[in-house]
Amino acid sequence: MEEVFGSENACALIPFLKTTSATAARLSTVSDVLLWYARDIDRVTYSQIFVRRSQKTLNEQYTSLALPDGTTRRMTAAEIRGDAPAPEGRRFMPGDMSAQSGGENSRFEYACAFR
Repeated sequence: MEEVFGSENACALIPFLKTTSATAARLSTVSDVLLWYARDIDRVTYSQIFVRRSQKTLNEQYTSLALPDGTTRRMTAAEIRGDAPAPEGRRFMPGDMSAQSGGENSRFEYACAFR
């Protein structure tokens, strides 16, 4: 990428989580990175890509709580409906961390000059 855009136009190394990626042979790679380069770093613009989840999605899928003491638990039906107050915590949706594929054919070496 630096041969095309130049190292001075490296914008960011953006990590993101993959839905599944466990392998039997080695430590799983549950995340990947996106290399962001610009044609001209002084003229870069971007739009925020995060969108708030709908209440329907929260009620149907984000039904677990991560509590301040480090424990987790499922929300009760009354807490999900809003009939009972939920304790202080962060709602989350547990996800599958197993592999769909992976192996030597899906790994590539690259050089990176990010700070």
